[in-house]
Amino acid sequence: MKVIVSLLLFLAGAGCVVYSYVGSLIAFAGDVRRAADQGDGFGAFAKVADFLLAGEVPRLTSFLYVGVLLIAIAVVNLIVRSKPNDRRDPL
Repeated sequence: MKVIVSLLLFLAGAGCVVYSYVGSLIAFAGDVRRAADQGDGFGAFAKVADFLLAGEVPRLTSFLYVGVLLIAIAVVNLIVRSKPNDRRDPL
């Protein structure tokens, strides 16, 4: 049971991290679209060029931190042993 819970926590954490990057790219695409819809083609191109030259992908930090926290909890849950008088099933 401990392994299943840890695996589910890890998957939830990985999902949060992926959502962090995908959500930020969707927000970036919406920002570029708004700039292009306002007739500012050069501004939209400048945003894309700045994004490509920055060398890093923006991210939604709250989801990123929650995902890393869930992954850390999953790892700690696997490492920590139950007490000998614990009534739970060890697996």
